[in-house]
Amino acid sequence: MVESNPIIVSAPAMSSSSLYKGYRNAICILIVSASLVWLGSHIVLARHSGGSPERLMDFPTGDSAAYMDMAQHGTMAAPAPYRFRPLVPLIVSMLPVPAELGFRIITFVCLGLTYAVALYIAAALGISWRGSLIALLSVFCARTHAYNYWNPVMTDGWGLLALFLMFWALIRGRDAVFTFVSVLGTLGRESVMFLTPAIFTPKQWKRAILPIVLTVAAFVLPRILLRTPGQGFVHFYAQYDPLRRFASFKFWKGVAISWSYLWLVLPVGMICTPRQWRSVIFRSAGWVALGTCFALAMADDTERYVSYLTPFVFLATSFLVDVASSRLLEAVLIVLAPVHLLVMLATVPFPVQPHGLFTSSLRLELFLASSIAMAVSLIGPMTTIRSNLVLRR
Repeated sequence: MVESNPIIVSAPAMSSSSLYKGYRNAICILIVSASLVWLGSHIVLARHSGGSPERLMDFPTGDSAAYMDMAQHGTMAAPAPYRFRPLVPLIVSMLPVPAELGFRIITFVCLGLTYAVALYIAAALGISWRGSLIALLSVFCARTHAYNYWNPVMTDGWGLLALFLMFWALIRGRDAVFTFVSVLGTLGRESVMFLTPAIFTPKQWKRAILPIVLTVAAFVLPRILLRTPGQGFVHFYAQYDPLRRFASFKFWKGVAISWSYLWLVLPVGMICTPRQWRSVIFRSAGWVALGTCFALAMADDTERYVSYLTPFVFLATSFLVDVASSRLLEAVLIVLAPVHLLVMLATVPFPVQPHGLFTSSLRLELFLASSIAMAVSLIGPMTTIRSNLVLRR
């Protein structure tokens, strides 16, 4: 017996009024997405670069240097594991612009599409415009997401778009789209593949075979074909010692401030998930959480790697706003988001202020203060949330 899937809905015939509404929504989504990208590129990136993004690439280091080398000199110019993510640098190398500008274009286009897909996902799940916009603002201003604008010479934007597209395809039952995006996403950022097993269910296991097999191939083949002596992916990851990292205060501080008060919103909001969507959302969140834990154990950029949870922080915030129906909660969310973004801009080093405008300890203080404010604002709505959940059952 095949498991019924409430997320696959046949589209009814479109009337002129529904077409108009669809076009109007598409225009609104386009305006919101373009506005956020403009803000990110003209505030975060401009502030970090001292008004000249090209200056950041005068002496690129770390991941940025590796991706720039791949775009300018070929895939084999970078060491492991960067060469195992060949797709984005390959696309940049084909653009008729300098490599640094090409990465910026790819990152900003991916982020704009990510916001659009997020709003379409919210609409498909029955989330209100108010809830989805507050959630999108909260995610946009979070430190872990702002890093996409702080350093756009990366493949993070590509991976984030792939995660949102895969989740959209999952809830809409578009298996071909899910498979296609999973493969391309993995070729640009291997973290994407942690969402791929979410398509598997015991009663519909056959539909999971092709996407899982192709995604595993997209992960393994570059690591076989592009390896060199002493730079295989097993050798690369064997050098990490996660226990030493987990024992440091810096690690847990990075985890805490990455999502800050949204760490409280995430579990409460997930509880508010409508019953018909719990299976697919909880299953997806479980796999991505596993991937996040693995990434945190194997990589150094703590605040970047918790960004894999972005789709679920967005959904949890949206569900919480809709179910709680609390003006106080909404006001706290709307106020805290830009405050966190402004503090991040004031406490990270810039070419024009090498040590930032304020001490970095302000980030931890803001985390504590905003978490307390969020906890207080959740006390009242919890009764409403409990009663709404009872009614939904």
